[in-house]
Amino acid sequence: MDENFTIAQAVAIKGERIETIGSDSEVFRLSGPNTNRIDLQGKTVLPGLIDAHLHPPGAAISELSEEIPDVHTLREMRQPNLDELNLVAPDHPVFLNGGYGGMVNSCALRNSGIDRNTKHRSGYFKGP
Repeated sequence: MDENFTIAQAVAIKGERIETIGSDSEVFRLSGPNTNRIDLQGKTVLPGLIDAHLHPPGAAISELSEEIPDVHTLREMRQPNLDELNLVAPDHPVFLNGGYGGMVNSCALRNSGIDRNTKHRSGYFKGP
């Protein structure tokens, strides 16, 4: 992944390392008589990612229920806070699915009838 979230068409692997990524024509120039070409028919390849706490099935099918937003500005690798969600969508309800939890903006809370007086099994809601 680069800073522009570039999606490459082809990848060249030499040994156990990625040699280069790019268009089919750029990568095919590197092939030789012993090159093994694999046509993935539009499927995606991800390099070996190791994460001790990952939910691949949920991540893999998350776009079936809604489009993943194209996020370019929240660089701290954290969830957006209420003020940030309100800033980008003050008049539209927002729910960001975070797997086991989610983030909502004030409009979503209002539309759901949730306010400071809403009772939750763990106590009172502490939102706006």
